[in-house]
Amino acid sequence: MLFILLAAFLTGFLSKLTDLIEEHGMKLSLWISRASGVIYGFLIAFVISVSPDLSALWIGNIIGLILTGKIDSLGHYLAMTSMLIGLLILGVAEINFMYLIIFGVIVVAEELINNKIVDAGKIKNKILNEVMEFRPLLEIAAFLVALYTGKWIIWLGILAFDIGYVLIDKTQKKFNL
Repeated sequence: MLFILLAAFLTGFLSKLTDLIEEHGMKLSLWISRASGVIYGFLIAFVISVSPDLSALWIGNIIGLILTGKIDSLGHYLAMTSMLIGLLILGVAEINFMYLIIFGVIVVAEELINNKIVDAGKIKNKILNEVMEFRPLLEIAAFLVALYTGKWIIWLGILAFDIGYVLIDKTQKKFNL
């Protein structure tokens, strides 16, 4: 389980690093973003191949991000390519299709809410706006599924991903990289 959580953490860290370099002007070489994309793609494949409990969450998340156009730069395309190659090599763990649909729908909803409501400044309540900026719906859904099934790796996996994602984002902002 530790390797899965480490892979989830690194996936979050590297996916946000890729995003920061390619789309938000982080002052690192584009080659770093391409390499981080390839690595996080293989890490996604690893998690999907070894964890039946996380495969639906990871695949649902990817489907949701593709449907909402969030896979939109070369680093992310390389991640999806390396993920597919990794899955061809490693295979796919058992998938709970009900959870896959739930997680996919939640990701699409969260992206739409964020793009159309939160980013547009339509939430007037400051506390609610700050909460929604963290995009909590997927984490809440993962927590509820973990609570229902007793498989806490589902929630811990998305939590580890989010910690990596937020850590690099906050580091970049703090040091103005």
